Amino acid sequence: MAARQVPLAVKESGLQRFRDFTVVFTQVGDTYEVRMLELGERDGRYAEVLGGLKQGATYVAEQSFLIKADIEKSGASHDH
Repeated sequence: MAARQVPLAVKESGLQRFRDFTVVFTQVGDTYEVRMLELGERDGRYAEVLGGLKQGATYVAEQSFLIKADIEKSGASHDH
């Protein structure tokens, strides 16, 4: 597959399944929030983001499963 430019992409290592959605976790102050994503093409390393995350947002790209476990354990709410 030929390389192409996309407006926004995230590392696939940061993606998690949360309920019925593919999400990333963004840090807001001292807490993490769930961002439900609409994804486009993937290349095995990166996934194109079509919606759900703003350009320049900081997200957890590695070991996000640890945050997912904490959120599930605490029963924390998520942001739409």
